[in-house]
Amino acid sequence: MKRILSCLLSFCITVFLLSAGVATVSSEASADVFYEISTPEELFALMQLSGSEDSGERGETLASNYRLTANIDLTEMDGQMPIGNALAPYTGIFDGAGHTISGLNIRYGEPQVGLFARVNGATIRNLTVRGSIAGTATENGDSAIKTYCA
Repeated sequence: MKRILSCLLSFCITVFLLSAGVATVSSEASADVFYEISTPEELFALMQLSGSEDSGERGETLASNYRLTANIDLTEMDGQMPIGNALAPYTGIFDGAGHTISGLNIRYGEPQVGLFARVNGATIRNLTVRGSIAGTATENGDSAIKTYCA
């Protein structure tokens, strides 16, 4: 009983510190901690973490867990890029919570492309994605555009 109360108290303190911006999540994502995404700007910020060793404003990284709290329309967001890449794959849990990401328009210079370009041990669940995605690959000096969904 003492152990359960101790764990519960630790969890509550962690949640309080995270919400106050005092603590950050380590590079190892905890299955209990989710960053909530409710706006196109918050999802776009996650996209911008790809290829960066930096963390976001809330301490989030490509190893963090995320949960959508609303449908997200990216139609007005220029410069969209996939989440994760060969050097820094996404490794957390992304829970769409039954929501839809629409207006996706990714044009990326790699053949592996999508909302998530590269994952490693990640879980992506309860998510609908609508939009256009194209990757380019150069083979034998020729450029090819591959469309993966439209």
